[in-house]
Amino acid sequence: MALDVTKICRICLESDKISFDMYTSFYEKRNILYSDMLAKCTQIKPHIEDGLPQLICNDCGRQLKRAYTFNLQCDESDKRLKLMLAKSEIKGNSLSNGLVKDELDFGDIKCDNGLGANMELLTLDETAGDIRNIKLGK
Repeated sequence: MALDVTKICRICLESDKISFDMYTSFYEKRNILYSDMLAKCTQIKPHIEDGLPQLICNDCGRQLKRAYTFNLQCDESDKRLKLMLAKSEIKGNSLSNGLVKDELDFGDIKCDNGLGANMELLTLDETAGDIRNIKLGK
Protein backbone atom coordinates (compact mmCIF):
# COMPACT_ATOMS: atom_id res chain seq x y z
CA MET A 1 0.00 0.00 0.00
CA ALA A 2 1.52 3.30 -1.12
CA LEU A 3 1.41 6.37 1.08
CA ASP A 4 -0.45 9.26 -0.57
CA VAL A 5 1.38 12.30 0.83
CA THR A 6 -1.00 14.70 -0.89
CA LYS A 7 -3.84 13.89 1.51
CA ILE A 8 -2.27 13.51 4.97
CA CYS A 9 -1.30 15.99 7.66
CA ARG A 10 2.45 16.59 7.86
CA ILE A 11 2.30 16.57 11.66
CA CYS A 12 -0.27 13.97 12.83
CA LEU A 13 -0.36 11.89 9.61
CA GLU A 14 -4.15 11.71 9.61
CA SER A 15 -6.01 12.03 6.34
CA ASP A 16 -9.64 12.43 7.39
CA LYS A 17 -9.37 15.99 8.74
CA ILE A 18 -9.86 19.42 7.21
CA SER A 19 -6.39 20.56 6.16
CA PHE A 20 -4.57 23.41 4.45
CA ASP A 21 -1.26 23.87 2.59
CA MET A 22 1.45 24.98 5.01
CA TYR A 23 3.50 26.62 2.24
CA THR A 24 0.74 29.00 1.15
CA SER A 25 -1.23 29.54 4.38
CA PHE A 26 -0.37 32.36 6.78
CA TYR A 27 -0.96 32.78 10.47
CA GLU A 28 -2.40 36.25 9.89
CA LYS A 29 -1.96 37.55 13.44
CA ARG A 30 1.81 37.01 13.21
CA ASN A 31 2.15 37.32 9.41
CA ILE A 32 4.09 34.07 9.04
CA LEU A 33 3.69 30.95 6.92
CA TYR A 34 2.82 27.74 8.74
CA SER A 35 5.88 26.08 7.17
CA ASP A 36 8.08 28.80 8.72
CA MET A 37 6.39 28.37 12.11
CA LEU A 38 7.05 24.63 11.93
CA ALA A 39 10.72 25.31 11.21
CA LYS A 40 11.02 27.79 14.09
CA CYS A 41 9.25 25.55 16.63
CA THR A 42 10.93 22.24 15.76
CA GLN A 43 14.09 20.75 14.33
CA ILE A 44 12.12 20.08 11.13
CA LYS A 45 13.06 22.28 8.18
CA PRO A 46 10.25 21.71 5.67
CA HIS A 47 10.92 22.39 2.01
CA ILE A 48 8.22 22.49 -0.65
CA GLU A 49 10.13 19.99 -2.82
CA ASP A 50 11.09 17.51 -0.08
CA GLY A 51 8.45 15.00 -1.20
CA LEU A 52 6.74 15.04 2.20
CA PRO A 53 3.16 16.11 2.95
CA GLN A 54 2.42 19.80 2.46
CA LEU A 55 -0.84 19.78 4.40
CA ILE A 56 -1.47 20.55 8.04
CA CYS A 57 -4.82 19.76 9.61
CA ASN A 58 -6.72 22.43 11.53
CA ASP A 59 -6.01 20.74 14.89
CA CYS A 60 -2.26 20.64 14.29
CA GLY A 61 -2.40 24.18 12.92
CA ARG A 62 -3.92 25.39 16.21
CA GLN A 63 -1.26 23.55 18.21
CA LEU A 64 1.46 25.00 16.00
CA LYS A 65 0.12 28.55 16.52
CA ARG A 66 0.14 28.03 20.30
CA ALA A 67 3.68 26.64 20.21
CA TYR A 68 4.86 29.52 18.03
CA THR A 69 3.23 32.11 20.28
CA PHE A 70 4.77 30.41 23.33
CA ASN A 71 8.22 30.50 21.70
CA LEU A 72 7.78 34.21 20.94
CA GLN A 73 6.78 34.84 24.55
CA CYS A 74 9.88 32.99 25.79
CA ASP A 75 12.14 34.95 23.44
CA GLU A 76 10.57 38.27 24.44
CA SER A 77 10.86 37.48 28.15
CA ASP A 78 14.49 36.45 27.70
CA LYS A 79 15.27 39.75 25.93
CA ARG A 80 13.52 41.78 28.63
CA LEU A 81 15.29 39.94 31.45
CA LYS A 82 18.70 40.41 29.82
CA LEU A 83 17.97 44.11 29.28
CA MET A 84 16.89 44.50 32.91
CA LEU A 85 20.01 42.66 34.07
CA ALA A 86 22.23 44.84 31.90
CA LYS A 87 20.62 48.00 33.28
CA SER A 88 20.98 46.65 36.81
CA GLU A 89 24.66 45.85 36.28
CA ILE A 90 25.29 49.32 34.85
CA LYS A 91 23.67 50.92 37.87
CA GLY A 92 25.54 48.57 40.20
CA ASN A 93 28.89 49.30 38.55
CA SER A 94 28.40 53.05 38.70
CA LEU A 95 27.76 52.83 42.43
CA SER A 96 30.59 50.42 43.20
CA ASN A 97 33.12 52.51 41.29
CA GLY A 98 32.92 55.03 44.14
CA LEU A 99 34.63 52.52 46.48
CA VAL A 100 32.62 53.00 49.63
CA LYS A 101 34.63 51.70 52.57
CA ASP A 102 33.06 50.99 55.92
CA GLU A 103 35.42 51.19 58.85
CA LEU A 104 34.29 49.85 62.18
CA ASP A 105 35.60 50.99 65.56
CA PHE A 106 36.11 47.91 67.68
CA GLY A 107 37.42 49.93 70.63
CA ASP A 108 34.15 49.64 72.55
CA ILE A 109 33.74 45.91 71.94
CA LYS A 110 35.02 43.60 74.66
CA CYS A 111 35.46 39.88 74.24
CA ASP A 112 35.07 38.37 77.68
CA ASN A 113 34.44 34.68 77.30
CA GLY A 114 36.51 33.65 80.27
CA LEU A 115 39.16 32.04 78.08
CA GLY A 116 41.30 35.12 77.74
CA ALA A 117 40.93 35.22 73.96
CA ASN A 118 42.28 38.32 72.27
CA MET A 119 40.78 39.56 69.06
CA GLU A 120 42.51 42.12 66.89
CA LEU A 121 40.71 44.44 64.51
CA LEU A 122 39.31 43.04 61.32
CA THR A 123 39.63 45.11 58.19
CA LEU A 124 36.80 44.39 55.79
CA ASP A 125 36.67 45.94 52.37
CA GLU A 126 32.96 45.61 51.63
CA THR A 127 33.17 46.67 48.00
CA ALA A 128 35.83 44.13 47.09
CA GLY A 129 34.15 41.47 49.19
CA ASP A 130 37.34 40.18 50.78
CA ILE A 131 38.79 39.99 54.23
CA ARG A 132 42.23 41.48 54.31
CA ASN A 133 43.45 40.67 57.81
CA ILE A 134 42.17 38.29 60.44
CA LYS A 135 44.20 37.55 63.55
CA LEU A 136 42.86 35.48 66.40
CA GLY A 137 44.99 34.31 69.25
CA LYS A 138 45.42 33.70 72.96
